[in-house]
Amino acid sequence: SSQREPQRCPSATSRARKKKEVPSPLATVRRPKTRQPRTAMPPKRRTKRDAGLLAGSDRTDAHFAATAGRSDLLEEAMAQNIDLSHADKDGMTALHCACARSARGCVRLLLGVLNDEKRSHALRVDEAWVDARDKQGRTALHHAAVRGDPSIVEMLVAAGADPASTSKANKTPADLAG
Repeated sequence: SSQREPQRCPSATSRARKKKEVPSPLATVRRPKTRQPRTAMPPKRRTKRDAGLLAGSDRTDAHFAATAGRSDLLEEAMAQNIDLSHADKDGMTALHCACARSARGCVRLLLGVLNDEKRSHALRVDEAWVDARDKQGRTALHHAAVRGDPSIVEMLVAAGADPASTSKANKTPADLAG
């Protein structure tokens, strides 16, 4: 008796043959070299002495994140208990940077620290931090007024920022509002 070979569907057989003989059209496409995703913050090199400061810089991770308007990166920096009251060479804190860029999410996140006593102590901020001045005597409210973002101005005033504060040029935030 002869054994019969099981029959296969003709289309399945031809597909199997094609898979072996003909390479996929995607196999001939050259793949681009993979790139590292760009982030606002440069690579970190930290020592115990300058924790929170990037090597060779006077700015913290919080400054870079706030300047870029990246609240996700700012939250990561805050999780490391970075000193948010630290000012760069221009006297600007991360709050100044966020207001100068109209980064609402970053401003909201930074001001939210004031509501948590334990966290505000760890990040070295208090009510006076909202009115910290840069080298030109401008507060975060001055920077927000220059940008003309009413929602940020409202957040700052609600957090206790002084709308009557004057810069070294004797300008109030209202004088700078455009």
